Amino acid sequence: MNSIKIPYIALSFFFSLLLLISSFFAYNQYFVIQPLHNLISEIEGVSDTEITSTLNKREIIIYLETDNLMGSYHEIINAVNEVVDSDIYTIEIKDDRNQLIIDKYNNLSFYVFEAIENNQYSAFNNIMDSVSKPYDLRIEMDENIIYVNLKNGEHYLYKLIPRKQNKLVT
Repeated sequence: MNSIKIPYIALSFFFSLLLLISSFFAYNQYFVIQPLHNLISEIEGVSDTEITSTLNKREIIIYLETDNLMGSYHEIINAVNEVVDSDIYTIEIKDDRNQLIIDKYNNLSFYVFEAIENNQYSAFNNIMDSVSKPYDLRIEMDENIIYVNLKNGEHYLYKLIPRKQNKLVT
């Protein structure tokens, strides 16, 4: 009699586990990923999003082209916080950089980090003024992040630098 119950118990366990896992994926798809994708896609300058979600983290990759990096980032954070009620997510902003713009940023980054290290944020104005055409540099900041937007024609580079250097922002 016990030998007959064991297959039924194992089968019940298997189907319960299958139901639980499929429920998680359905919930994740229809109540997290799709609403998040829809909200982020409505933000001006967002061309595409890639969202992956697991039990303990969510990764959000956003392809963005904007003149207002700080404003767009705040809109993105607000949209994410509207759907995701935890801090278990990472946001990566993708830009359209080429080697010329990377080299220009690398030349400027010393001055940017020196200003951050010395708390000389007013030096950002001098850094922006020192950049000549065809490059366009815009540096903004809020209480947590310094936003660097460097453009050259159709190519652009975004950097989000934490004001407190113990945090990583991508």
